[in-house]
Amino acid sequence: MKKTSLLLTGTFFLLINLLYAQEGPPTFGSTFAEYGWVKMQQEGYDYETITRYARNFYSDTLTQNDSTKKFKHYLRWLSYWMNRVYSTDAELENGKKGLFYHNAVALNNSIGQNPCPGSNHPDSDWESWGFDTQPLLNGQISGWGGMGIMWTVKVDTADHNLQTLYAGSPLGGVWKTTDQGLNWTNVTDVMGVPGLSISHIAISPHDNQHILVGTGQYWGTAPGIGIIESKDGGNTWTTTGFTNTQANSKNQNVMEVHFHPKDTSKYFALMDNKILLSLDRGATWDSVLFNAPNSLNMETMKFHPTNLDTIYVSSRGSDARLYRTFNGGSNWTDITNNFNTGAIADHFITIDVSPTDPDALWVGMIKKENQSSDRYRVYKSFDLGNTSVQRYAVSSPSLDIQSPNKTFLRFLLQILTLFSQEA
Repeated sequence: MKKTSLLLTGTFFLLINLLYAQEGPPTFGSTFAEYGWVKMQQEGYDYETITRYARNFYSDTLTQNDSTKKFKHYLRWLSYWMNRVYSTDAELENGKKGLFYHNAVALNNSIGQNPCPGSNHPDSDWESWGFDTQPLLNGQISGWGGMGIMWTVKVDTADHNLQTLYAGSPLGGVWKTTDQGLNWTNVTDVMGVPGLSISHIAISPHDNQHILVGTGQYWGTAPGIGIIESKDGGNTWTTTGFTNTQANSKNQNVMEVHFHPKDTSKYFALMDNKILLSLDRGATWDSVLFNAPNSLNMETMKFHPTNLDTIYVSSRGSDARLYRTFNGGSNWTDITNNFNTGAIADHFITIDVSPTDPDALWVGMIKKENQSSDRYRVYKSFDLGNTSVQRYAVSSPSLDIQSPNKTFLRFLLQILTLFSQEA
């Protein structure tokens, strides 16, 4: 009898453990990888339940390393919300523990208590500039909300008080502030495309009310609608001659858009392995200014500060390359080997220039993931990229942010160009 009782008890607990291991909304199943954690949040599941289900789903490294399972996207969601849930004992007594903050006051309080969650920088003086409210769609959390990513930020330098900024989210449209970040307004939802994927914002150097926006992500998970523009500071928007639908494949997505610094009729667009040129203010984009190998994706383009026929373009891919033209794009030269002289190829190259040191070119390079020695390097060229000097080399940047690779180098180069003559 005792053996039967023990057997039944053991079987009961085994079943309980199996049920717990499979816990989660049955309607999601294996589709949890398709942003199931956001769907659970929309349906009212609390933070503890969602993260418990996610831990089970991502319990092995094979699943984590499978790009189709979107583990990195889940970590972004987790990082965004971990300090935005009710979690104190008092809140537990009120039945709120694990629920999400959805109002500005609660979010502000949470952000104020956690100005910089990085363990290595507890005294950081960085502060959040918003957004304070979680975007809602039809009264619910946006299906793409909570990812915690801002892909592009542009300051309107024609506003001499620097009060006006535009920010673009890969899953949330363009936002604008006119009071240095105290209040933000989404200015692209009027187009009727909620959660519009924004890749890049450009403000015309000739008219600060004229804005170009590239849409879509180069990795293809959030297709865009081509290149859009506003001529009244974001109040209204129109499409340019480069348009596509949300259903188009990733090769229709735009990485960057640029106005020509002097010629008001010329616009540039970086997409996949091409640079497109419009000669008629965006009406047509028939001219292919540059074609790189199919294995590459364009990363960024920079004009020489004083000689506008000199342009640099960097890329990402299995063997990332760096190119330069001296004649406005008619001819291009591969200058990668003037920086990376080693046998190991890079998979990411980013660049920047400085108006105070015009012939200088700053280049950041990242080796492939299985190469740890000096994986991140920064070079400076004093002569338009003909020769270079290595300034920094580290195996891993000491930053408490998710996937610091590209963010680290872009940010570092922007800081270095401010002090280019001294560095």
